[in-house]
Amino acid sequence: MGRANKELLKKLAEHFNVPTFNIRIISGFGSRNKTVEVKSTSHPVDQ
Repeated sequence: MGRANKELLKKLAEHFNVPTFNIRIISGFGSRNKTVEVKSTSHPVDQ
């Protein structure tokens, strides 16, 4: 995984207040447009 993708996961984890291992990139590893999954049991997140 590239440096930019790792940084994205870190920033998303901070934003959603979840550990980084609860976030994964589904598609778009080499693209600016990405689909990510955020796993959280505390509260639902609207799109």
